[in-house]
Amino acid sequence: MSRYGMTTMFKMLKLSFYLGKPITEDKLFEYTNGGFLVNEKSQFDRRYVKFNLNALCGLAATAGGQPSPVKAVEKMEGGFSKALLMEKENGVEIVTKVACRNAGPAVYTTESEVAILKYVKQQTSIPVPEVYTWSSDPTNPIGAEYIIMEKAAGVPLFKIWGEISLSDKLELVKRLTAFERELCIDGES
Repeated sequence: MSRYGMTTMFKMLKLSFYLGKPITEDKLFEYTNGGFLVNEKSQFDRRYVKFNLNALCGLAATAGGQPSPVKAVEKMEGGFSKALLMEKENGVEIVTKVACRNAGPAVYTTESEVAILKYVKQQTSIPVPEVYTWSSDPTNPIGAEYIIMEKAAGVPLFKIWGEISLSDKLELVKRLTAFERELCIDGES
């Protein structure tokens, strides 16, 4: 086991967060972002993913440049994957995603996401985070399919939307429209 994996596990138990509140390691595996009106137990079960946190932190510690132990993890859960924002001791932040089964076989969702990110990065000018490492094999040392990637630059739009001017909003919409045009075949809409 790497030096980083052993170091980070000790720190992780103290510094795992969800919505700014400390959580236990077990809560990283569970879906905690809401409830369901129909088949709630089944829905929660499909979003439960157990993985080797120590191995994941060890791998994340070596990703994205200079190796540095992970000092904190923030759970940012989506509907189809566990997204973990990992902060290293050197200040670098990376995103680790672990696929849930509710979007289909995790092998396909992981491979598809990596392929799409690679395609968009190579074929367009759209800024896309770099994928540092990934695996679609659930028998890997992490014990689940994962993607470790660069944290996208910038600020979430919902945090600043009310503060930016109407002209800036219009420019943003124009830029997003230009990005969308690039994704169309041959750049035609």
